[in-house]
Amino acid sequence: MPRMKILSPVEQDAFDSPPVFNSVQRKQYFDFPVAIQRLAAGLRTPTNQLCFLVSCGYFKAAKQFFPVHRFRSGDIKYVADRAGLALAEVDIDHYDKQTLARHQQLILKFYGFRAFDPKARHFLVDEIARLVRSQLKPKLILWRCVDILVLAKIEVPNYFRLAKLILSAINGRNRELTATIERMLDADTRALLDALLIQETAADGAVPGRTSAYKLTLLKKLSQSTKPSKVERTGGRFSPHRGALPASPTGWNWAAARWRWIRRTSLLTSAHSTTLMRHPRPTLLRWSRRFCAGTAFKRRILTRPGLIQSSMQRMIPAPSIRATSIPRRTA
Repeated sequence: MPRMKILSPVEQDAFDSPPVFNSVQRKQYFDFPVAIQRLAAGLRTPTNQLCFLVSCGYFKAAKQFFPVHRFRSGDIKYVADRAGLALAEVDIDHYDKQTLARHQQLILKFYGFRAFDPKARHFLVDEIARLVRSQLKPKLILWRCVDILVLAKIEVPNYFRLAKLILSAINGRNRELTATIERMLDADTRALLDALLIQETAADGAVPGRTSAYKLTLLKKLSQSTKPSKVERTGGRFSPHRGALPASPTGWNWAAARWRWIRRTSLLTSAHSTTLMRHPRPTLLRWSRRFCAGTAFKRRILTRPGLIQSSMQRMIPAPSIRATSIPRRTA
């Protein structure tokens, strides 16, 4: 199974690269207080001084440290001019890792942040688990993690470390849900779910081909057609699952309620429904809305007024549909 990619390669490179400053931002983030200037002046070599100041400006902007080889040439030249350092005396290749780690600790202490240590990692893992349970997208979880770390005054690590924590939490949550499903499903429910993966037969009873849709696919989006044949075919897809779901704690069976809605919709659209046709149009519309009220699929039905409206229009022609619509705003 391929590893999930939270960010694209271009976005990953941008995440692990220093920010791109314009002239105004460069003046803002490389304007160091006196305390930072004194710390830089106390360093031994011009290379250490320059790299320390550039790292300080980047951390001030992104709350993150970046490798020396990713420092931008425009920023290096600007900081060297402000600090009075000659670029000929600077060689960033001689900026060793021990000196880099020591300078990062000085920067963290000055800005009141702490490093991304095991304690901070444990804190972030708990936050990621909460976000994963909320079913947020991995990319959104990544940026939420950055915000959480900044609010907690913790150094933002690189992309690989964050992505590893997020993907580990997602995989753990998937294993937990899979174990719960395996434990809770009985034989009848398994057979019902397996039936959804059977290809739909054609209208003439022909054997389904390779491109025929599965029943699960057909249940994703119901047909809004008010033709009796279409309504009957849509209702037939739900007939094997009628009453299959257990009743809710409030005593309402969602599957049975949807089945009743389909049957009553077919009555509304039937040309032989003479009894219902005697009722006035507002009464039928009010009856349909009352039936939908309080059900789990209220949002799907009532947010599509065309379904009820077309049913009423088929039975009792109205003078104009515009009469029931919201008037346009006038200037």
